[in-house]
Amino acid sequence: MPVEKVEEIKGAVANGATFNQICHGYPAGGGEIDRSLILTTGPKLQRQRRLDPEFDEFVSKHFEANSFIGQLLRHNKDAPEEMKATLRLIGKIRHKVKASGAQLPRLHEQRPRVRLRSRC
Repeated sequence: MPVEKVEEIKGAVANGATFNQICHGYPAGGGEIDRSLILTTGPKLQRQRRLDPEFDEFVSKHFEANSFIGQLLRHNKDAPEEMKATLRLIGKIRHKVKASGAQLPRLHEQRPRVRLRSRC
């Protein structure tokens, strides 16, 4: 893959693009396919990731955060556009905190699992 294309993909991923957006044209959070979003094909991207471990690490780290943003948007489809912009910002801030190595606080404590019936 040409260096310019790799840099274009890195820029898109850093700005919140997901794998499905780059390779298939699905916008983050769902919606109709937009062919203008497609930057490369899946096999080309996977091959570049195998050849360049630094690129693979960069893409893996950002795809994790970007899929979280897409999930937030998907679960809030009916929200007004102002709220969606806020959700994108929340996702990006969360990603930057995790990327810095800091631990995010849990929003709730997990309950311990309790067996309902013991097996004899």
